[in-house]
Amino acid sequence: MQAQKGQLLLAFFSWLLCGSAWGQVSAFVQADHNSSSGLATANHWLAKGLTPHSPVEWVHYRVDAGVGYEHAPWKISLAQTRQGYLLGNSSAMFLAAQNEAKHTLDLSTPGTFPLQAEVWTLKATTLAASFKHSLSSDLSVELKPYVMNIHDYEHSKGQFTLVNQGGNSQVTGTLARTGMRDYGFLIHDQPDAGWGAGLNLRSDWQTHWGSTQLKVENLFNRLNFQTIHQSTRQYNVTATGGQLNIGALPSVTGQYGYTSLQEHLPMTWLLSFQPVAIRGLTTAITGQDAQARWALGYEGRNTYGRLWLRTVAAHNWSIGVDWDIHPHWRAGIGATTDQNLKTPTVSSFYLAGYW
Repeated sequence: MQAQKGQLLLAFFSWLLCGSAWGQVSAFVQADHNSSSGLATANHWLAKGLTPHSPVEWVHYRVDAGVGYEHAPWKISLAQTRQGYLLGNSSAMFLAAQNEAKHTLDLSTPGTFPLQAEVWTLKATTLAASFKHSLSSDLSVELKPYVMNIHDYEHSKGQFTLVNQGGNSQVTGTLARTGMRDYGFLIHDQPDAGWGAGLNLRSDWQTHWGSTQLKVENLFNRLNFQTIHQSTRQYNVTATGGQLNIGALPSVTGQYGYTSLQEHLPMTWLLSFQPVAIRGLTTAITGQDAQARWALGYEGRNTYGRLWLRTVAAHNWSIGVDWDIHPHWRAGIGATTDQNLKTPTVSSFYLAGYW
């Protein structure tokens, strides 16, 4: 029933999209990656190490491919969407990177280390309709409600404590999972597809000092599942020899089953200011939920396109370009490296056609 409701909403908005005979139509594919520190790659986090008071870091990415329609002040889009979010302390991400690279954890660093991490992944068909309204000559607001038919979803949350002392190590904690994949020995594997809805916000305030912009993704959102997998595992493991094979960890206790569930995705946001006095400069604060970092950017424009540079707290560096490759086509690509300018990786791309 929940999935049918989501499909009916998508069908209704799709009818609106196809029924309009004026305005601009577009087709697009785009991806973007943002992080408070480097990239979501094992090589970056392997250099961090274990620390008793490690900072909380965040990562989010999004990939969309779809079609759009625009007739001011409305914009409508229908797209296949993949989203991912990570929130965790650097010690947990260091151990996860070690496990990915070596399939074992190096437990030679003495001390007590809290390990916390939370991960969301989502695949859905998303239909959005945005409306831009000018509240005054200086202030405008754009609201973008959306509905989703969810094809795949998983949410994992782990809270552990690692104690290394005298060549012995102990790992205690809980790993909880919900999602459209089985986490135990379930005979009737028929999870509900689920549906979701939410709201994005964007505002622009112009003054004689410059332009202030606020962009919020998932300001409000809700994911609905009538039937979905869930599991909870308790761990209390002791290891010797300074190494631990995480894949071989047995849980002390575990619960598996189905549940009816309402969840939400993390909120991502950016508050930026572009001063009139320094053309092309952007200063900002950006983050995920309650986590925040300062950011800085610069862009240069000409008739054909744009070159941009940006950093988040000097923990990573990004560069990118976008340009008109044809009167009806525009493309862009960006790359990000860590604070030491190592391991550059493609972090964003964009291709769109307009008719």
